[in-house]
Amino acid sequence: MEENIIIYDGECGFCNKFIMFIAKNDTENVFRFTPNDSNLAKSIFSKKDINPKFVEETIFLQTEQFLYTKGKAIKEVFKRIPRYKYIYFLLMFINKYLIDLGYKFFSRIRKKIQLNNCEIPSKQIMEKFKLN
Repeated sequence: MEENIIIYDGECGFCNKFIMFIAKNDTENVFRFTPNDSNLAKSIFSKKDINPKFVEETIFLQTEQFLYTKGKAIKEVFKRIPRYKYIYFLLMFINKYLIDLGYKFFSRIRKKIQLNNCEIPSKQIMEKFKLN
């Protein structure tokens, strides 16, 4: 089975909420998750020669073949979740540059969004997280 690893900002409340949303709706166990400061993420970034500054503001989707970033990563995530595949199809009609522009804008304000309730994931969801 192809392993799809979503690399996200583990210090961002909004990012954590998004990852929990994906984990809960990933009924086919397509994804694994790791924060961008984990050893696994650092290893992937090193192999791909990714600039550390870029890491702080970007979500990544590592597949066996590609490393997707920003809006393309978001699209590819929704493409792989059957229940939300329609979001992928909606995003197909939006210009890639507009999606990335929106993503860049949102990435700058996302940490200012206060999400005060932290959810404790179930054991089943925790098994999807890779920290090394």
